[in-house]
Amino acid sequence: VSKKFAAGFQRDAFALQDLAWWRDHGFDLRLGMRAVALDPGAHTLDLADGQRLSWDRLVLAVGATANQPPLDQQAAARSLVHYAHDISQVEALREAAAPDAVQAILVVGGGAMGVEVAEQLRRMGKEVTLTGDTQAPLAQELNLVAQERLAAVLIHNGVTLRWGELVQAVALAGEQNLAVRFQGAGGYAAQTFDLVVFCVGTRLRVGLARRAGLAVGRGIKVDEHLRTSHPDIFAAGDVAQHPDGRVTYLWRHAMEQGRVAGLNVLGGEQRHRHIPFRLKVKVFGRYFFALGRPAPEDLKRHEVVEVHDDPRYLCAYYLEGRLTGLVMIDDEENQRRYNQAVVEGWTRRKFEEALMH
Repeated sequence: VSKKFAAGFQRDAFALQDLAWWRDHGFDLRLGMRAVALDPGAHTLDLADGQRLSWDRLVLAVGATANQPPLDQQAAARSLVHYAHDISQVEALREAAAPDAVQAILVVGGGAMGVEVAEQLRRMGKEVTLTGDTQAPLAQELNLVAQERLAAVLIHNGVTLRWGELVQAVALAGEQNLAVRFQGAGGYAAQTFDLVVFCVGTRLRVGLARRAGLAVGRGIKVDEHLRTSHPDIFAAGDVAQHPDGRVTYLWRHAMEQGRVAGLNVLGGEQRHRHIPFRLKVKVFGRYFFALGRPAPEDLKRHEVVEVHDDPRYLCAYYLEGRLTGLVMIDDEENQRRYNQAVVEGWTRRKFEEALMH
């Protein structure tokens, strides 16, 4: 929802099926009802309106909510602080940013969502500042060359970057403005904005599971079959914490986990196979892609091969002669083949003959 909201979209644009499809296929939909209590022993689930549902097996696919940093209560109450985690939040942001009087907007967060929100607000004609406490946008996903090119694209298109700074405080300044206090290497600084948008990660919805006595950490702990600490309860999607401690937050991960959990609640023994993290970001017409880039501490073990073919850029990472990761710019047409090459671990010769010429 953060990719194209400047142009607007319909609420059903992201639906896998319309509501009629679910009803026609025998699903009992209880929409707009919050689950408030889970009893694993009695195999019941209580809803906020007083209903109690019985179940034989249960899948918890309750997802996550946007991280909300501590804010001055007056600032929060004035609806000048926004988030972009779900469609309702993005609709509220777009409406708040639309008036001509709203010009200066701060986007906090150096990940994909922060970059995309900054681009979309700039396309709406706003004065956009993007800030993060890392040293560059998408620092965790892109290598140094790609980080620098992304920063240059943002600056060229009018986005102001305040990098390596922490937003320490947001408070009301006047009737319709926010004073933001930054902390960086050079000390403290302050600036006034009309709106602030936080894109600083998520908080997993583990409360229901914790109150029910299920094992939780950052998320709801699951085994390789997505089974929780209770044999009849499974968890899938953003909220699931896998045996290696990993949690995921991309739609394709959630889709695959939903498939596995759906089969296993019916008695299957499907194993969840981790899908490598894949970044796809398109800003101001430039395409950035990364998959399986080694962690900095693991980089010395890899052979690194770069291709500078302006505007295309490619950096391939090989381990024992096989492709394990890559970073790519401006070859969107071949992104599926790049994905396949990393997932299948192509040999260096095969990869270079197919995609590095």
